[in-house]
Amino acid sequence: MHIRNKEEKGVTLIALAITSIVLLILAGISLSTIYGDNGLISTAQEINKNTELAQKEAQEIINAQKEATENVDDEVIIRQDKDAPTINSFDTEIIGEDAIKLSINVTERESGIDTIQYSSDGGENYTIDPTDDQAKSYTFKNVKNNVKYNMKVKITDKAGNVSTAEKTTRISKMEQGDKVDYTPVPRTCVVQAQYSGYTSDQTITEDVNVTWKILKIDKENNQVQLTTTEPATNSSFYLKGFKGYNNALYYMNYVCSQLYSNTEVGATARCLNMEDIEANFNDEGKSVKAGHTSGWGDSNYGKQYTLEYNSAYGDFYTPALYWEEQGAGWQTSGTTRSQQHKSSPTTASYNRNHGFKGTLLTYNMSFAKNYYTDENVYNVLFGTTAAYQVATYQIYCDPAWAMWGVYVIKNGGIGDLDCVLATDLGGENEKKITFRPVITIPLDQMSKFKITY
Repeated sequence: MHIRNKEEKGVTLIALAITSIVLLILAGISLSTIYGDNGLISTAQEINKNTELAQKEAQEIINAQKEATENVDDEVIIRQDKDAPTINSFDTEIIGEDAIKLSINVTERESGIDTIQYSSDGGENYTIDPTDDQAKSYTFKNVKNNVKYNMKVKITDKAGNVSTAEKTTRISKMEQGDKVDYTPVPRTCVVQAQYSGYTSDQTITEDVNVTWKILKIDKENNQVQLTTTEPATNSSFYLKGFKGYNNALYYMNYVCSQLYSNTEVGATARCLNMEDIEANFNDEGKSVKAGHTSGWGDSNYGKQYTLEYNSAYGDFYTPALYWEEQGAGWQTSGTTRSQQHKSSPTTASYNRNHGFKGTLLTYNMSFAKNYYTDENVYNVLFGTTAAYQVATYQIYCDPAWAMWGVYVIKNGGIGDLDCVLATDLGGENEKKITFRPVITIPLDQMSKFKITY
């Protein structure tokens, strides 16, 4: 019994060992099937890898085809584009005290913009990235004050078509003769017949077709004066006779004030006068004026005469305003010639007398550039040959007769007695008054206006 049990135990251990070996073999086979070089996992990974490669290759083919198509389209567009880019606007803006900003608005709807180049006087050049083809800008810095710069822009599209624009500008400092985009407040005014001597009331309107230039820069009083390059012909009106003379300066200044002032910027308006024209005379100009005759005789400016009663002609007729101002004395003041006598018009007409004293306050003179201290002022005043009246009384006197009116400027000089409104024998003339307004603006308001030249 004891021996057999030992044998049975031996057999059992052997069987167990054999079973374990078999199981290990089977497990190895299974693992190899799953994880081996040719196992299920490796095979799956290989399949996935191949799929990804195939997809990548397919996408590369698609991209290549798309790019080829697009390149063909671009080539066709570029080849067909014959039109240069359209520069809708090219503006300059003063930035601070030493910079000028250039801005453009450009349209290019075919091949597209390739380059945008800015230049300053042909010196500094800058090319910007044309990402946005609708609006571009560039600022030139360290620009010198009071120096004129010729700014240019050159735009090239992808087809090689070129558009250019240029503009001259200057850092902030203004000069006489510069253009100013001044805009008065639109309105009308009425010149009444009872004061003008004309047959009816006249409704006067603003002339919008004028260009404004700087006439004077008065830093002492912090003011800038502007005037028009041409007469404001659309604002003309008529004066006649003694009433016309009495109210001439009032209405010439009144119409300008009503039509061309702008309270929003503190701008006041009046009519151009002889003091404006004579203010910039140099010594030569002053001498020529003093020595010039009237053109109606050998009388010099400022010469005094006594007109006495002559039965052959009867009484003298003198404008009421003239008699009121000078009375029995001499009319000698050059300043009062251009000052309106009253703050309101008068219905007075004339005085009738046996005689009076008068002073020759007119002269015949062509204004030459060499008579002026500033060439820019001369160019502003005499850049037009059109005739116009100025708000300054002129009076002709000699031993026999007298005439009254206002000065006329034409062809760069004085039109001697071209605007006689009344005569000493009671004669009355009707004249169309055309003028140039003068605007006075506070210096600190000038930044609100675009200034060019």
